[in-house]
Amino acid sequence: MDGSLVPEGTIVTAWVDGIEVGTASVVARPGVPSSLSRAGEYFGPLGASLKRVWSYDTPIQFWYFYDPRAAFAATSTLSEVLSGGIVWIEVSENADFKGLSLYQGWNLVPLP
Repeated sequence: MDGSLVPEGTIVTAWVDGIEVGTASVVARPGVPSSLSRAGEYFGPLGASLKRVWSYDTPIQFWYFYDPRAAFAATSTLSEVLSGGIVWIEVSENADFKGLSLYQGWNLVPLP
């Protein structure tokens, strides 16, 4: 409170003009899964053969993409990669990637 962190389990109540308008419990910040990686690092082993990666988030119906070219650094929306996800990967030549065989063109793959 007042700019300081409060312990987990603390109940915070909001009041406006003497009327209670909300209550919340402070919970621990979830940890980052160890299988979460930055897209550039994760797909880095593909080197120059990587053209782009697309991923679809079904619940929110949104496409994310990662393009390693510098011109797309500010616009790529796939910034984090979670192992076990499914993505489309486009490569310019056949490549081995984390135990998977990718073929020139588009590949629909489950991420190891």
